[in-house]
Amino acid sequence: MRSLDAWSFVLIGMLLVSGCGKKEDQGAAARQPHPFVGKVVAIDPPSKQIIIAHGDMPGFMKPMTMPFVVKDTSLFRGIAVGDSVKGVLIVQRPEVWLDSLALIPTK
Repeated sequence: MRSLDAWSFVLIGMLLVSGCGKKEDQGAAARQPHPFVGKVVAIDPPSKQIIIAHGDMPGFMKPMTMPFVVKDTSLFRGIAVGDSVKGVLIVQRPEVWLDSLALIPTK
């Protein structure tokens, strides 16, 4: 009986260790980038938001006008209302943020 208790302890320990590794893998896999193209409707640096009318993000979101949160307001540099932009939206639940933003030059 005593050896069964020891094996149970070892088995539970192995399951806990293997579960920890899976959480890390799931966290990395959960970080999903979604590139998009759109037009700037408004910029609000104090709230760290920019409103963009964006096109389709295949497999994630249909075209719409919506606010995007940024972690770094330096992304707003050189961007003005009415500009065409391209960027990458990162989804890593529970957070969603704009990771990159670049002006699309007019021809």
